[in-house]
Order: sequence, then structure tokens, then C-alpha cells
Amino acid sequence: MKRNVKILLGAGLLLAVTAGSLLFPAPALAQDISEEYGFDHPGGDYRSFLATDLKDCKRACRLDRRCQAYTFLSRKQECYLKDVINPAGRSLEAITGVKSGYGGGPGGWGNLTEEWGYDRGGNDYSSFDSRGVTDCKRACATDRRCQAYTFLTRSSTCYLKDRAGFPRRTNGAVTGAKGGGGFNPFIGGLTEETGYDRRGDDYSRFFARGLDACKAACRRDSRCRAYSFLQSSGDCYLKNRINSREYNPDAVTGYKE
Repeated sequence: MKRNVKILLGAGLLLAVTAGSLLFPAPALAQDISEEYGFDHPGGDYRSFLATDLKDCKRACRLDRRCQAYTFLSRKQECYLKDVINPAGRSLEAITGVKSGYGGGPGGWGNLTEEWGYDRGGNDYSSFDSRGVTDCKRACATDRRCQAYTFLTRSSTCYLKDRAGFPRRTNGAVTGAKGGGGFNPFIGGLTEETGYDRRGDDYSRFFARGLDACKAACRRDSRCRAYSFLQSSGDCYLKNRINSREYNPDAVTGYKE
């Protein structure tokens, strides 16, 4: 008799737990969500409400499966939840962010390159004043449409691009592309000859952090046909012609095949 009572009690408890789980479903899995001060993703709002603080706004987006991004207006304490991520723009009173997996988000920086002294001309769909390269990269990383960016150091202007064009040498510019950009037609086609140099026909000379950086600069530049790297000084020379090589124990040279 006691055993039957225990079985009945156990079954009743299981039914109660099951019913409770049906009445109160588990909340959506929490996701990482970025936090970008001074930016907004205008439009795409499907819900807005008064929020006590930024954490309250982020929490609402994190627990809503429909939400891809949010914007919090600190002065008005208004929170906007968005199911579309439009291009980011500067907004001093705003704080915005996106969920990981939607148009970049936190952790998406590893796929965005940073190439100093280069630009990708054209394909701009948005431009704005930026505080620095980091701000410009952030805007591109969190925008689904953005495939590349260029930041001009003199004017502090950021350009977002929906195509990653071929990079070209440009003083005062920093550019980059998502996923490495896919712009290298000469990967695997650049030779490396240690102890030799090709003199003359230099059109660019700059300090490179290593042989790989010098080779990468030549590989990305359609004008470059050959390079020479001096190991002692770190000087990299880009050349528009492939001359005959000469012995130089301090140099490494190569050309595009």
C-alpha cells in the first residue's frame, strides 16, 4: 500500500513539473550583444518603450528572439528594438548594439583587416565623421551591408562600402575588409629569394614590420611587379618592373609570377 502511494505521489509530482514547464516556458538563450556609444542603427524598429537604463534595454533585446539590434537614447531613456540592422550612423546621445551572429557584433573583429596606407576607391554607401579607425571599423563590423571600409586620418572621415574593391596605396588612409576581403589575385604567386636584390624602378619605399608585411604590400598593389626587403633596416621597396637580381646578403627579393 505504501509503495503504491509513493508511486502515485511521484507521478503527480512529475505531472506538476511538466505542467509548470508548459505554463512557464524557459526564457530564450542569452546572447552576447555589443555596446557602441555614440552610434545608432536608424530604422528597423518594431517596439519602443521607456527603459530604466541601458542594461534594461539590452536585456529586452537579448531575451527577444526577434530582436537583432537595439538603440538606447540616454536622455529620453527610450529603448528601440529592431529586427533589421541598417547602416550605423553617428548619434551623440545614442547607444546601439547588435546580437552576435547578426552583422558582426562582438567577436566579429577578427575577420576585419586593417591596412595602413591603402584605400579601396568607390562602392561607398555611407560616410560620416569618426573619432578614429576603431570607430570606423566598429561601424563596418556591425553593419550587414558593409564589406569594407576606409578611414581618412586627416579629415577623420569614415567610408563604408558594400563591395571590397582592390586596395591601392594612398597616404593618410586606412582600409580593411571583412573575411580578409578576398581581393588577393596573387596569393601563392609571389616568389621569395633570400640574399638577392633587384635594384631600380622603385615607386614606393616604406618601413615594414617584417618580410611578410613587405610581401603583402606588393601582393595587394596592382602596380607592384617586384619587391625588395632589407632585413637590417626593415625598408621595403615596391617596384613596377622586374629587373635582374644581384647578390645582397641583407636583402630578400621576389616578383609576381
